[in-house]
Amino acid sequence: FSLVIFVRMYKLGDIGLWSDEADVAYSITAKNKTDDFFYFNKHYMYVLPPAYFLLAKFTIGIIGDNEFALRLLPSIFSIGTVIFLFLWVRKKLNKWTALIAVCLFGFSEVVIIYSRMAKQYSIDPFLTLLILLAFEYFSEKENIHRYIIFVFICSISFWFSYPAIFTVILCIIYYCYKKIF
Repeated sequence: FSLVIFVRMYKLGDIGLWSDEADVAYSITAKNKTDDFFYFNKHYMYVLPPAYFLLAKFTIGIIGDNEFALRLLPSIFSIGTVIFLFLWVRKKLNKWTALIAVCLFGFSEVVIIYSRMAKQYSIDPFLTLLILLAFEYFSEKENIHRYIIFVFICSISFWFSYPAIFTVILCIIYYCYKKIF
């Protein structure tokens, strides 16, 4: 895991922004009010998930307005994805298969590149695996406490990632299928 963290964090702020990353950076750093986020997106047709926008704005406020701060969140979420992938695969298969999955995912060139971009791409697989882990937790022993945890995670995931809705819908379909058959 240390090497996975290293390849995602090494010289994180030394890379210049791509044009699409610059749009994201502009939307996060240009205004001080959170309601300006919606104004920007109405005019430029690029919509960041609201909670990701606020979290990125908070990170910029703490660390400063630079490339490192813009790319820190995606890198952290990518590291979290590797951890969640290990936990989920270990739960479904075994420890050795989980280690292979972590190596394949953690050192994939495409995954590393996207984990270092100042965009919300890394949060999508992070939340997908978090939702799947929460669904597994709920499905193991159904009770109101576990149900509330699953619903809470699903509810907040929509504010961080638009594709999360597909994972939630598939979990619900699978749950209904298992109950019927």
